[in-house]
Amino acid sequence: MLGVSEREAAEQALREWIRRNADEAQKRLDLYASHGIRIIRPETVNIAVFQKAEVMVAKEELQRLLGVLESVKDPEYKRETQLELAKALRMFKPVCTQTRDPELLELLAQVEKQLG
Repeated sequence: MLGVSEREAAEQALREWIRRNADEAQKRLDLYASHGIRIIRPETVNIAVFQKAEVMVAKEELQRLLGVLESVKDPEYKRETQLELAKALRMFKPVCTQTRDPELLELLAQVEKQLG
């Protein structure tokens, strides 16, 4: 639902659900939501935890793919591994840019060297 606020989208979804699931034996749920639906967001989120997890996953995956690439002899499988490495590079580049983790920067440089 593009162009619709979260509240409006939730209310529309609730109305649609009520319309589809209404029967005579069931009380209408919209009676209980007379003041609308309120989405409560947490005030603070520890972003550092998520970033650390992303960095850890990025390092592990890049190290794994670099190790596989070094040990592969079959040209076809090597090409597939290079494609996986390129996809991983595209996925993890924003994480690196955001966190500026030195180990991840080094791994990305190694990946770029292998692909370049």
